[in-house]
Amino acid sequence: VLTIKAPQESFYWRATTLDEYTGVGWREALVSTPPRQVTEVTDALQDPNLPEAAKKERNWTRQEVTIVGLADTHLIAAAAPIKWQPSGEAPIQYSQNGVVTAPGGLRLGDRYLVWSYTPEVKPDELSKLGADYPTDVTPYLEVVPDVGFPAFGTPGRDAAVTQLFADRSDDALLGEYEPLYDEAKKIVGKAKSPYIAAATLETWLRSQGGFSYTETPAQPVGPIPPLVDFILRTKEGYCQHYAGAMAVMLRLLGVPARVAVGFTSGSYDKRKKEWEVTDHNAHAWVEVFFPGYGWLPFDPTPGRGSLGGAYSTSSLAFPTGGPTSLGVPSGSLSAILRQRLEGAKGGNDGTRPVDVSSATAGDEGGGIGIAGIVFAVLGALLALLLVGKAVRSRLRFASKDPRKVASACRRDLVAYLSDQRIGFPESATLEELGAYLERHYRVNATPFVNAVNGARFGSPDRAGEAAMRARRELKTLKAQLRSQLSASSRARGALSVRSLAV
Repeated sequence: VLTIKAPQESFYWRATTLDEYTGVGWREALVSTPPRQVTEVTDALQDPNLPEAAKKERNWTRQEVTIVGLADTHLIAAAAPIKWQPSGEAPIQYSQNGVVTAPGGLRLGDRYLVWSYTPEVKPDELSKLGADYPTDVTPYLEVVPDVGFPAFGTPGRDAAVTQLFADRSDDALLGEYEPLYDEAKKIVGKAKSPYIAAATLETWLRSQGGFSYTETPAQPVGPIPPLVDFILRTKEGYCQHYAGAMAVMLRLLGVPARVAVGFTSGSYDKRKKEWEVTDHNAHAWVEVFFPGYGWLPFDPTPGRGSLGGAYSTSSLAFPTGGPTSLGVPSGSLSAILRQRLEGAKGGNDGTRPVDVSSATAGDEGGGIGIAGIVFAVLGALLALLLVGKAVRSRLRFASKDPRKVASACRRDLVAYLSDQRIGFPESATLEELGAYLERHYRVNATPFVNAVNGARFGSPDRAGEAAMRARRELKTLKAQLRSQLSASSRARGALSVRSLAV
């Protein structure tokens, strides 16, 4: 959809921000200038909350953006964009939150330049910041319209929030958020700064809260707001769920937050020195406001991207030097973030789930102990499951009849997808299945579809060769799918029993 000439850094390409939360969902609320045809836009420099460092050109990152296949009105840029040079051929509009749109829509081949302030912020710098927020940021503390929560660290804040829920007890929608507020408090624990709270929630959602990424999540039950249901019950969803929920929880804790929408970095061509961004990179993440630094991105979605900024726990540059690496007392950290700083491995993005309970240690004697027996039994059951699934897969291909092999290929792929909680009705055609995979994953399903159709409907003298090709293409397609899944998704699929019913 885009090519972007820019440095080889892990930027996220922002299209817009969702600044208003209605109590049920996030929405765009642009306050824009009238359309105008100009060759340069620098309105962002008038933002009173723009950091001083952002006003200096030496701190800007240049991007040359070319539209390849994006049907939209939003101009894309790394946050925070400071100066734009549109093509000048069509009128544009500037919004006060730094979003630029072309009301007439973007066209194939459109090219523009943009310069963004992309600071290299260290986590220890943010961890020492308080919550001295300017008044025009306070709307970003609303969870339902016109109901703002007190800022993080306000004296007597917990009592004030409890009183707020009591005073508005007739507001059924607001009342649905009290359990989510209690959950957010429990997660951040002893966090003493807004940054510690944000980094903790990001870590918890990415790898330590028991969440799973899926594009077919369970539907909310009853009148519960979708994001509350996501956190407290289903724990499964896609990027909009994770970003939306983290932003709501931060607002409940008194930290200004919003949702950003656009694309992850894409793939970098070193020869051309440009990023190639496809529709598979479409994404939503969180932006959190910090005094003196402005809006900074965080990504709570497991396995879906990695920000370049070292302050984000999704970044490979996030410190793992122990609790003191943030320059704040260990007692002011949450248990979740403390373990992340200790460099624990595992989970979806390099961290492993934290157990905040007081686990009982086993005997120090020479026997295997109860824990050892439990693990041995679990290991045996796991081995039986894996062997059973392998045998089931082999039985599908017991026949050499090309038509039966074609049917087995389809069933084997559907079984694999069912272990990833992706279901298809019996009536779904092979073409529909392939189109779904190409649309939702970065795979080429066409060779597989063609080979299976050749084995099933081809002439007898060619069906046998097509059946052999179908099995090869099945193996290739499953390998492509595995490369698009996070480690946790692959592990969950291996342990799923759903495929045994296919």
